Amino acid sequence: KKNFKSYIGIDIKRKNSWKKKDRKVLFKNADCYQIGKFLKHRNLIITQSALEHFKYDLKFFEIIQKKISSKKKIIQIHLVPSYTSLFTYLCHGYRHYNLNSISRITRLFKKNCQIKLLALGSSKLNWFHFKNITLNKKNYLKQKDVNNNYYRKLISIINENVRSKDKSLPNFYALVIFHNFKEKIHNI
Repeated sequence: KKNFKSYIGIDIKRKNSWKKKDRKVLFKNADCYQIGKFLKHRNLIITQSALEHFKYDLKFFEIIQKKISSKKKIIQIHLVPSYTSLFTYLCHGYRHYNLNSISRITRLFKKNCQIKLLALGSSKLNWFHFKNITLNKKNYLKQKDVNNNYYRKLISIINENVRSKDKSLPNFYALVIFHNFKEKIHNI
């Protein structure tokens, strides 16, 4: 907590849960293309299952690239659905990501950046989600609260994925961009 100074969450939809509880935590109602207004004193940018919903994801990254300081250390972490999960999530968002679409993003951040791409999940996890969520949407909401068997299977598959060396069919990618780090980032 001592390194945590403040947090700003941004969403296009206002949520009732955004009641002010802590002065360090703020929520702003804005679209993704207004990100530049919120970057001045920030050093960590995270998106989780959001980029696929931005009609112009490259525009979002161009704004970040123009607004961030050339001297300040900044880390970006973006979790995006992989193209291999297309049938798992069906018509979810504008796109799913592959190495080519991710490289269009990373080309914007060549200067003073280190980029890491992590493959998360597997074809087995895609199939598990497709069977238990996509095909069974009505029962999923009830099932996730009641059925511990679902969670046991999910955790078992995730643990198997962590131990596996095969990352060829991931559910998600984690794109991590380190700005202005002089030291070499080896493993994350």
